[in-house]
Amino acid sequence: MTEALLQGKLYLPNRDKFIQAIGQELTEITDQFFTSLWHLYLLNKGSTSLPYWADKFNDPKAFNIVLMSLAKAGWIITHSIPARNWGEAMINENKLLQYVSSSQLKQIRAYHKFTSYISENTEAKQSNRTKLAGKVTVTGIISEGFQLAGNTRYQYDTKLMEDYQYVLERNITKSMDKVKVKHPEFRSDDTTYDTISIAILDYHISNPDMVMTRGENINDSRGRAISGALTKVFNPISSKDARSLLIIPE
Repeated sequence: MTEALLQGKLYLPNRDKFIQAIGQELTEITDQFFTSLWHLYLLNKGSTSLPYWADKFNDPKAFNIVLMSLAKAGWIITHSIPARNWGEAMINENKLLQYVSSSQLKQIRAYHKFTSYISENTEAKQSNRTKLAGKVTVTGIISEGFQLAGNTRYQYDTKLMEDYQYVLERNITKSMDKVKVKHPEFRSDDTTYDTISIAILDYHISNPDMVMTRGENINDSRGRAISGALTKVFNPISSKDARSLLIIPE
């Protein structure tokens, strides 16, 4: 378990016992549930909606077995208000601290955020996925042009990035700076968004030959593109600074 955690991975514990109790198909959904909890913890120590996963399981008895087993073993913490049909679950950090130290856990989260937020050179292969009411489905909308645009390769003028690094850093962290003004008790650390953002700028400057793409797109209900690049720090869609530094490689 310790070795997997140090690599940023957390697998469903006692998976064989879940298969015996609820079957292979529902155990695979349990894998997805546990993986979602882990990713939410890595990003912001967040929680996931229990009503959402109850719909995914479509088997109240099996879902209760999963929740009770993971909670009893100390892997998750759950909160619920039945009268409001609301509930949430999150990873229990104290359980993780039985396998790794607090400083190691902080490094794991920082590395995960860095790799999640930095742009990559990924290939867009799909053109027919549409997001409706928070779910991705196939509605008949096909946007081959958006798929091709997602594969357009680009770079940044890292010499200019270095010349104006201070300004870029101020612009990319200004939302967090406003938070600190309103909440003086807030402190940046290796896992906060502003620290990760500055690290990503440093990485771009140190790797001038880095080539990126916008990657996969999802259509909205009107057929407009929701680019995968929007989840990345310093992407050329939402950042004017990034757009001004664009270079299309030969």
